Amino acid sequence: MIECVNTLYNATPRTCPARLLWADILALHGAPVDRLLNNPRHTSGKPKADVSGNRESNGALHPDLVWDVMSTSLRMVRRNLTLVCEMTTEGAWCERYHLHAKMGHNCYQELHKEDQERLEMEREKLDAKLAETADADRMDVDAEEYSEEE
Repeated sequence: MIECVNTLYNATPRTCPARLLWADILALHGAPVDRLLNNPRHTSGKPKADVSGNRESNGALHPDLVWDVMSTSLRMVRRNLTLVCEMTTEGAWCERYHLHAKMGHNCYQELHKEDQERLEMEREKLDAKLAETADADRMDVDAEEYSEEE
């Protein structure tokens, strides 16, 4: 797992909000991740390569990954915090993890909610039209029956 996140860190820019999500997830795993982070394989190699985040550093962890996991862990321990990703307040998730918040765009969740409301209104209108059409067809059939009987 940690190798995958390390690869993602190497492939994404420092400003990518998803990095914080990955670091928070690792921090939530506690002792198993602690053992992985303290694995000698992850700290071996050339010191300069380890510090610079060189991708050819023989499996050394990206320094930003270690920093982000450490920061999250310290924040949790120091103040006994609930992680932002665990919060239920609206907008907290977006503020920390989604790029749209930093760019001033609307949240995809809000857009999805608006789309769902619009689709529901269209569905109700369509159902009403179908009901009217069915009633009109029923009246036409009734009118034809009366005219045939006469």
